[in-house]
Amino acid sequence: MKYFYIFLAIISLCFSLSIRNAYPAKEDGYIKSKCVIHVHSTVSSGYLAIEDYSRLAKKKGIDAVVITDNALDRYEYGLLPLRRILKKVVEKGSILKYGASNYLGLIEEANKVNKDVIIIDGAQVNPFYFWTGSVFRGNLTLNNRNKDMLVIGLSDSKAYEHLPLVGNRRAAFDQYHGEKYAGPYQDLINYINQRGSLIFWSHPEIEENILVSGIRLITIPYSYELLGTAGYTGFGIFAEGYNTIGRPQGLWDRLLTEYCVGKRKNPIWAIGELEYTGEENKDLDDAINMLYVKRLNREGVLEALKSGRFYVATKASPKIHLTLNEFFVSDDLTGRTAVMGETLVSSGAPVVRIKLSYEKFINEWISAKLIKNNQVIKEYNGIGSVEVEFKDEFVRPGELVYYRLDVISESSSRLISNPIFFKRR
Repeated sequence: MKYFYIFLAIISLCFSLSIRNAYPAKEDGYIKSKCVIHVHSTVSSGYLAIEDYSRLAKKKGIDAVVITDNALDRYEYGLLPLRRILKKVVEKGSILKYGASNYLGLIEEANKVNKDVIIIDGAQVNPFYFWTGSVFRGNLTLNNRNKDMLVIGLSDSKAYEHLPLVGNRRAAFDQYHGEKYAGPYQDLINYINQRGSLIFWSHPEIEENILVSGIRLITIPYSYELLGTAGYTGFGIFAEGYNTIGRPQGLWDRLLTEYCVGKRKNPIWAIGELEYTGEENKDLDDAINMLYVKRLNREGVLEALKSGRFYVATKASPKIHLTLNEFFVSDDLTGRTAVMGETLVSSGAPVVRIKLSYEKFINEWISAKLIKNNQVIKEYNGIGSVEVEFKDEFVRPGELVYYRLDVISESSSRLISNPIFFKRR
């Protein structure tokens, strides 16, 4: 009989583990869901078909994949006075070349075939490029070809076809009259907002200066555009957005502080960009966005991304992610709580609760910085995990503040939370 009960205990344990692996974890009524953003398929520059991402994501335990094929990858240079006739056009695979309705059809089919992974449409959009120099003087230069934004969840083929970008004949600008600064990008932001979709600045610290077939290709880092534009959802903090924007006291903290004092209408969120095409030296889960969704479906994923209820994690050797087990702000009077992207209003003092660990235990240190309104106010360290509670007595009545985390492991895995806001009555 003793062995029978042992057998039942083993069966029960195995069943509970299988349930844990089959369904995402819940926290405070939200479902924790893994999402990867910025991957390319064979529609544009990728090596994998969209349906392949469904299978690969399921194998990796990823709940949602945002496909961001190039909206248009087309560059045209014409000679005066006959630019429309004497011209050179270079065009590669893109959503508009493939057909927006065909692209959306592939995503719809992938979601029908594999219901365990949510595939969401998106696009990497380069709304503007411009030429300088001359082909005759040997200094022809293509500027800003990598100054990109990510559009997520547009879902309508006509909306893709009418994107305001140079080369699509829908833009207010052309490529022959110099730099237009924030103008084309703000036009795109406004266009996307009018359609209720999401838009993020992509790899804002990218830099390019190369010579290809006698033509110079230049893109300078464009972190400053986050200050010069408004209404966008957020920016890519990894892999190319941390050094000037996402680091403590960087541009992101400046923007969040501007929101807290009423200088900006909305806060902005940090996403992790994978920039994955199917290459063998990367994993699909190298950069994840851990979402806190109300419902595990397309609408739930988009709502969490729009609301900022998620954190970003990237992994380094030994290829283990940091995990944010708990991060919330409560008040010391009622115990009400707020998680990332939310605002708690109370007459009490805010209490910040933090619990960090690894996906699997390893004997390595974790270092966490707690940032409040552009200042690092606390630093916490631990081996294998960090668990702390901090009561902030220095929030004045009427003041809106935010708290966010910047975490690094001994092996350089990173975790960045989106902010939690607190306003004291």
